[in-house]
Amino acid sequence: MARKGKQSLAEVTAPENIIETTEEVGSLPFFDIDDEYAISGCYADMALVIRKKASKTGKKENNEDPSKVYTFYRWDELKYNSQLSGVFNSYLKIKKLTAFKKLRTNDIKDLIKIEQDLADYLHKLLDVKENEQFRNVCDLTDTVLYLKQQITEASKVLSDYKRLIADTELEFKEAKKIIVENMPKQKKHKVVEEVE
Repeated sequence: MARKGKQSLAEVTAPENIIETTEEVGSLPFFDIDDEYAISGCYADMALVIRKKASKTGKKENNEDPSKVYTFYRWDELKYNSQLSGVFNSYLKIKKLTAFKKLRTNDIKDLIKIEQDLADYLHKLLDVKENEQFRNVCDLTDTVLYLKQQITEASKVLSDYKRLIADTELEFKEAKKIIVENMPKQKKHKVVEEVE
């Protein structure tokens, strides 16, 4: 879908010149919330992403027909958060606002129903019954992602230290060799025999 007042490339192209692809680009998600929204990123750098359909003209260097238009899916970041529970809260806010705008009602019961439906959907999605369990699942996921990051960093530091130790041992051997080569040769003491 193009910006307001403008048509997308796929909208102005004849249907026979459009080739549908399943290619996905952008911040590829690791957890799908629904058909449109997902979560991407890693520990302390997560984002709520939205899936949008996009189109491009073909390029010869990509083995594509330049006279055709290719559609693909693009994942765009909407909201960043350092915790998984924060990303889900952002999702809930966006979905609530969208539903409230579509509904255009003054009845508070309708608004409460929308909020309850969204909460039920998330509970079903994560297979949890209580809000506290939801937070615990999110916290455990954050902890696992944090530990994976710490293990990766520790492995890098350990390999740096191993390389430093190996380099130091090599330099020590070379220095020892130089010292031994530059040492003066020991002279043999002459034994003077006493004549009687």
